[in-house]
Amino acid sequence: MLARIAHHKSTANTEARDPANCPEGTRRVRIALEFIRRNYRECPRIGDLASQAGLSVFHFIRVFRVVAGVTPHQFLNRVRVERAHALLQRGVSPSLVAHEVGFSDQSHLTRQFKRILGTTPKKARR
Repeated sequence: MLARIAHHKSTANTEARDPANCPEGTRRVRIALEFIRRNYRECPRIGDLASQAGLSVFHFIRVFRVVAGVTPHQFLNRVRVERAHALLQRGVSPSLVAHEVGFSDQSHLTRQFKRILGTTPKKARR
């Protein structure tokens, strides 16, 4: 009997703290995902995203990671690299692309591009 109670208590605590069990938080994070996709150039701050979602910063990051599979910053960089890749395919120069998608300079674009896509912007442009 004591083991059953202990198991129930430990399971209940785990479920209550698990960000995946927060459907309202999940809905709010999905709104934040769309906000990042629309406003990736402005570099939205984590505090602003969390307050917009109505969650504390730490809870927002936990729920975001469960929903998106990455942190908010990693997601932002992926969105930027996807947009950069599309612009490069259209023939826009890497330095202009870096500025257009919100990276500080071309080397920042190159580092993120290579880390996420495994190739350089120059090679992807071809």
